[in-house]
Amino acid sequence: MITLTALINNQIEFDDTVLDFLDGYCNDYPYCQVSNMLLARAMHITGKDSEGVYAQRARLYAPDKKLFAAFLHKKGLDLTEKQQKQQDIIDRFLKENPRISSPKEPVAASDTPEIIDNSVEEDNDLVSETLADILLKQGKTQKALGIYEKLCLKYPEKSSYFAEKIEQIKQQTDNMSNG
Repeated sequence: MITLTALINNQIEFDDTVLDFLDGYCNDYPYCQVSNMLLARAMHITGKDSEGVYAQRARLYAPDKKLFAAFLHKKGLDLTEKQQKQQDIIDRFLKENPRISSPKEPVAASDTPEIIDNSVEEDNDLVSETLADILLKQGKTQKALGIYEKLCLKYPEKSSYFAEKIEQIKQQTDNMSNG
């Protein structure tokens, strides 16, 4: 069975079956960098890309043109000292396969209520008409009234508007309690 992994690892010789497989794969997944590079290499090695069409297409997907040329022609890669250090770091990372572990010390159960209380603490400076409307829809009438009162003080030019809203809410509340 032909797989991209086997082709990358040079476990399969390039022949017409492999070329058909890669060509079909590239047609199904035209933006797959690996399959385009493998197809270009296979066509180059078998001598079926004399005009370099496949190599040009694959070069478009290659992040490093020099590495692609070395891959295409099966040359050894001449890495600079910096590139070699980077490659060594990547190889060491892959070899060690590090894992991110969970914290060693769980939160003490005695700290949990304090954390919960702090997380739901209300910010009294945060007031807006939208928040007041949301609180009304949630049935928190007293909190909504408090916000409208703060808005009257914060925006004196709209105080008559907010005062009217407060009156409407109070009337609705009275009607609900009487009805």
